[in-house]
Amino acid sequence: MSMKHLATAFLAKFDLHIERLSKHPKETLLGLTSENVRNVLDIGANTGQFARVALNRFPRAKIWCFEPLPAEYKLLKGMEQGSDGRMTALNFALGAKQGVVNMHFHSEHSPSSSLMPTTGMCEELFPQTRAQTSVPVEVRTLDGVCAEFPTPPLEDLVIKIDVQGYEAEVIAGGRKTIAAAKAVIVEISFDELYKGAPTFEDLSKLLGETGHRFAGAIEQFTAGDGHVIFMDALFKKLG
Repeated sequence: MSMKHLATAFLAKFDLHIERLSKHPKETLLGLTSENVRNVLDIGANTGQFARVALNRFPRAKIWCFEPLPAEYKLLKGMEQGSDGRMTALNFALGAKQGVVNMHFHSEHSPSSSLMPTTGMCEELFPQTRAQTSVPVEVRTLDGVCAEFPTPPLEDLVIKIDVQGYEAEVIAGGRKTIAAAKAVIVEISFDELYKGAPTFEDLSKLLGETGHRFAGAIEQFTAGDGHVIFMDALFKKLG
């Protein structure tokens, strides 16, 4: 039997379809797009890269975007005005406690800006992160913010966290809210790009405590030698 016939027989045996197997994880968000999602919290929204995906992939969802940098927030407000009420931009960062913190703004590449300092490895791998200025930003807690909503956005909730090494702080200030989410998408670095950033093991433990389990990589980014630098990981609610 040819390899083609063997593959067809295998797929038939397990009731699988080639078109289902071949879809890119970024298109389906590892199956999330087939689920009922009514609220999305985009933490570290920058200029709306993920918000655009969420507006398209989750047509019934309201998107809440958290972005502390002023110029990037202004762009999000422009998106908000054209979203037919589906998107709200909020101009502060999320962390473990409320206050004002100096953010490391990367003037040549704002998506990599962080409340954590970069490492030498980060600046070597990504030279565009070397040009930095300090910008004071407001920090609030996710649980505190959600408690202020007339109706907290907890129903059929997906949370995306892309905060360049500040993930553990976000989780610490938002355990109650995160525990309500059916899924969490979080960027995780395998190289230490930001000083003191949590590892994959650290974040797996923290999200395990909120009832989530690692469910796969939506996308991963590699260095010239082929090793994985960081990935966008999906954690899904157990049960």
